[in-house]
Amino acid sequence: AGMLRNVPSPTPALVAADAQSLPLADASLDAALMMHMLYHVPDPERAVLEARRALRSRGRVLVGTNGPRHLAELDAIWLPLLERAGIRSELEDVGLVNARLTARLAQRLLTAHFADVDERWLPSSVVVTDAAPVIRHAASTTGAHAVGGLRDELLSELAYGIESRIRRDWEFRITTEVAFFAGTKL
Repeated sequence: AGMLRNVPSPTPALVAADAQSLPLADASLDAALMMHMLYHVPDPERAVLEARRALRSRGRVLVGTNGPRHLAELDAIWLPLLERAGIRSELEDVGLVNARLTARLAQRLLTAHFADVDERWLPSSVVVTDAAPVIRHAASTTGAHAVGGLRDELLSELAYGIESRIRRDWEFRITTEVAFFAGTKL
C-alpha cells in the first residue's frame, strides 16, 4: 500500500492484495512481476501458483530474489553483533537480507510450474561513503527490532564498523547479488 501511494495520477486501478490470493480473474494477465517479495509471503509456492492462475497462456512471470552473496559485507558485521545480543543468525530474516527464499529455491519453484525458465544473475556493488543510509536499512530489519533495548547500541556499533572502513579505505564496498528468473505459462 505504501508503494501505491507514490504512483503518480492518473493511473489504472491499483490494488494492494495478498500474493497468495489475488483478486484477479483466471488468465487475465500477460505478465506477473514478483520482485523481492516471495521471501515475505508465508507460502511462496502458493504465490507462484496464484500468479500462474492469473496468467494467460504464454504469459510470463519474472521473479527477483537475493543471491547468496547479497550484502555479505554488511552481514559480516551485523550478524556477530546480533549473536552477541543472543539472537540466532540462522533465523531466516534476522540479518540484513531475508534468506527465507534462496535463489535456488525460487528457480525450483518456477521450474516446477512454468516452462522455459531463464536465469540471469546481476552481481554488482554499492559504494558507501556515508553509513547513515545503511544504518537506516539495518534499523528497519527484524534483527534490529528483536534485540529490544540493545537496538541503539548495536546500530551504533554497526555504524562504527562501517565508518571505520570508510575512514581507512575512503569507501565501504557492499556486494549486491540479485537473481532473476523468467518463465512462461504454457
